Parts: sequence; structure tokens; C-alpha cells
Amino acid sequence: MSVNDSIIVLLGAPGADDVLTVAKHLPASRTLWIDNEWLLRARGLSWRIDRDGNAALRVGERTASPLGCVFYRPEMRFDPGQRLAEYVLVPDPALDGDYHEFGRREAAATLLGALSSETDRWVNNPAAETAADLKLHQLRLAADLGLTVPATVVSDDRHVLASFWAEHGGEVVTKAVATASGWAIAETIMTRRVSKADLDMLKNAAPCVTLFQELIPAAYDVRVTLAGDEVFGCAIYSQEGQSPIDWRLDQSVPMRSCDLPDDVIAKLQRLRRALGLDCAAADLRIEPDGTPVFFEINARGSFAFVEARTELPISKAIASLLLSRADS
Repeated sequence: MSVNDSIIVLLGAPGADDVLTVAKHLPASRTLWIDNEWLLRARGLSWRIDRDGNAALRVGERTASPLGCVFYRPEMRFDPGQRLAEYVLVPDPALDGDYHEFGRREAAATLLGALSSETDRWVNNPAAETAADLKLHQLRLAADLGLTVPATVVSDDRHVLASFWAEHGGEVVTKAVATASGWAIAETIMTRRVSKADLDMLKNAAPCVTLFQELIPAAYDVRVTLAGDEVFGCAIYSQEGQSPIDWRLDQSVPMRSCDLPDDVIAKLQRLRRALGLDCAAADLRIEPDGTPVFFEINARGSFAFVEARTELPISKAIASLLLSRADS
């Protein structure tokens, strides 16, 4: 088998739109989709290494060799305790309670460790994604690269938070600092406006590190998907819907492909590379005067909905990226 026949492994849920759209552009003979229900279907997973260092990963009836590249899109789903967790592989339902969590982690460590022992070509590398998810680091790095970022404060001191709120005339929003923060609680954490009543509640609430950010006035929002050197901009007319602060809550608004200034694209690409990502989605807001303001970059930002609404060839570009990485 030649390098150009190396296997591209897809890790993701069986019906994940982002993975499905990419898979359509990949040769079936070179694609191995290890979805997170693989073990539930008794497909089998084993890895072994001998004293001479010869190692092999076997999944079902196939040996994942030679391994060219891995597309990493694990699913978020509720565990038996109704907490969100990341599932690379779902363990047998006979495992419950703490043993379910043990089985989930052991299965993930086995598969990810075995794949990592065969290739360092991932889109994206799990370790890079973990580091890239540090939102405060993103903001500082984006600002250092010349992108405009919103004024932000994070503190457990209610006086610091109240002072920031007053400085910005109450035009302030709050959101989670980390993507994983909301996994263990029942509430859905989205970006929302901070009212005077919210400030009053802080006086009696237990101290908790909280992010406040200036509310950026919007002409519209932009989702920018970066697939290697390819860039796809999607204007989201959030102000026309029911959720002008956080467009994720109302995706019925118009969405159209759009261009961004070359210097903004160059800065976003430098940011992506600095974070060690091959593929990412950046969220920006365009102010009424046309100034683009950077909010964050997501290593696993969804793109299938953008492609469906705009017909931008994002999945084809990601498939091409996977093939080029596999054949490099």
C-alpha cells in the first residue's frame, strides 16, 4: 500500500452533519469512520505492542495502517448522570455510575493513544484543541496580532465587576470563560446581557469567577471558517432575529457568504497557526461603522449549517485538507 493509499480515520457521531459532509468528498476505500457507537455494535477495538516496538491498532476486521490522518470531531452527549461529556467511544450500557465514566475515559485513552502512536497528522490535534480553548489567551493573542477585541474583565470580586459595568454604562454581556464550564450543570450558558438586577444578585451570591464584556453594537455577525489556507466568510444577520446578542439561539435569520478585508483574514490565519490548529471557526461582529471585532475562535466550530445556508464548499476544502495531510 502506497502513501497515497493511507487511511483517513474519521472520529465522530454516526449522524454528525460536519463529518457526513466531509466524508462525501473522501474516497471510500481510504476512509475508516470509527463513530462513537463503534463498541456498542460490538465492532471490536484492540491495540498491541511487542518488545521490539512493533505496534498495531485493530478496529473490527481492519488494521488502521498505514494511517495518514485523523479528523477529530467527538460528540457531546449526556452521561447517565445527565451531565454533558465528550464521547470518543460510548462504553457498554452495562457499565453504570462511576464505572461508566471509567469505561468512557479508558476507551477514549485507548483509541486516541493508539492513533497518536501511528500519526501526528490530526485535524485537529486534541492537545492543540485543549490549549486553544483558553479564551483569555485567545483574546490577548488576537489583540497582539492586531485584531480588535472587546474590553473584557474576569473576576470573582463583585466590586470589580460592578465598576466595569458602570464604566460601560450598563452595556455589558456575560458568558462562560471555558467551553466545558457548562457541561456539569443543568442551565444552558449562552451570551446574555447583564442587567442592574444581575448586579444586585451578585451582592448576596457566592463569589465565582465571572466574565463581563462590553456589548458590541452590531450591523451583523460573521462566522469565518478556516480550513487550512482556505477561508469562508458567512454573514449572519443576527439583528433581524429573536436573539440579537447570541445568534446561536435563533438561526432562522438570513445568512449569506461574505468577504472580509485581506488584513483581517491574514490576522485570523496567523492566530489559527499560532494556536496549532489546521481547521477552526472564528466569530466576529461587524460594528455599524464596519469595524470587525473578534470574539473567539473555536477549534470545532460547526460548518455544515453554514454550507447548507450559503453553498460555500467548506466540506470539500476540509476533505482536501485531510487528503493533503494524509499524503504529506
